[in-house]
Amino acid sequence: MKNAATLAETIVEAGKSQDTALPGETFVAAMVTRIAELDTLIEARFHEHRHAAVIRSLPGMGAFLGAECHRRHRRRHGRFRHG
Repeated sequence: MKNAATLAETIVEAGKSQDTALPGETFVAAMVTRIAELDTLIEARFHEHRHAAVIRSLPGMGAFLGAECHRRHRRRHGRFRHG
């Protein structure tokens, strides 16, 4: 998700300005914040991969889709198998 951190911050701030509290509101705000943190970690980790630049150069392949494709490839073909 692009700009996940900004979206999370906006949602949390909007929640703080409400007069009415909903059940689970605090929990959902914490989850949105955590998802934004995880998005940042996944993107940073993906950029460490030796083929990240090549994968990102493919049309439609961003950090998250590239990381998912890499994960599925490793699961299917084995962690250390090449070729």
